[in-house]
Amino acid sequence: MNVKEIVKDYLVCHGFGGLCSRDRECGCEIGDLGPCDGTLDDCEPGYKVLCTEECSHEGDHDVNCGDWHIQIEKPEDAA
Repeated sequence: MNVKEIVKDYLVCHGFGGLCSRDRECGCEIGDLGPCDGTLDDCEPGYKVLCTEECSHEGDHDVNCGDWHIQIEKPEDAA
């Protein structure tokens, strides 16, 4: 078992959708942890949420295409 597998198990067990970084303003899903450069040093567990018209993160996001992001704050509609 490697570190990414340990992190993945933790995220799944605690209901997270992936990792996100406040410093780099990025996020990754559980199935693709650390695609940026493989380091997870400044990443925190986060929740995967569908984008809305109010999303302010960088990049293209089309609500109709199911775009998403990972956020640290638990969504209000999450159990």
